[in-house]
Amino acid sequence: MKLKGRLFMSIVVVTGLFLMFACGGSVISLADIPVFPGAEELKAGESDLGNTLKNNMEADKKVRESMGPLAAKGSVEQKGFSLPAKSQWKDIKDFYDKELTSLGWKSGLGGVAGKFVDVNKAMNAGGNKLAKTIIYSRGKQTLTIVMVTTPKKHIILSLSTT
Repeated sequence: MKLKGRLFMSIVVVTGLFLMFACGGSVISLADIPVFPGAEELKAGESDLGNTLKNNMEADKKVRESMGPLAAKGSVEQKGFSLPAKSQWKDIKDFYDKELTSLGWKSGLGGVAGKFVDVNKAMNAGGNKLAKTIIYSRGKQTLTIVMVTTPKKHIILSLSTT
């Protein structure tokens, strides 16, 4: 009897883990996303970028609410950070590739769209020195990271949940 119970529990645990990973895991917030070393958050009330990102999130919420209950379930969360002056795009990309991959994120768009185009390659093909972008996806979430270099170096993390 004990063997059957253990076997049953093992099957339940393995099935649960499979479903969790197959469905992309749980929904997370930006607080769960690692921050590039040396980056300092730009908060609303303390910086123009922080104010802009706060306004973006409020506007997104109002638009979603006006579109009905299905759209209202989604969200956009954004944070901006100042970067150390010597930060390079390659360092930022390498950091997030390593950190996010270990958390189950994949580079590019998820779902059907991700099968047709390498959005990260397409967005950075022009060699724009003022802004670089990379997108990661996991389950029902997409994380966009933008580095801007004028007048100072900043990154914006934008987490979209559907």
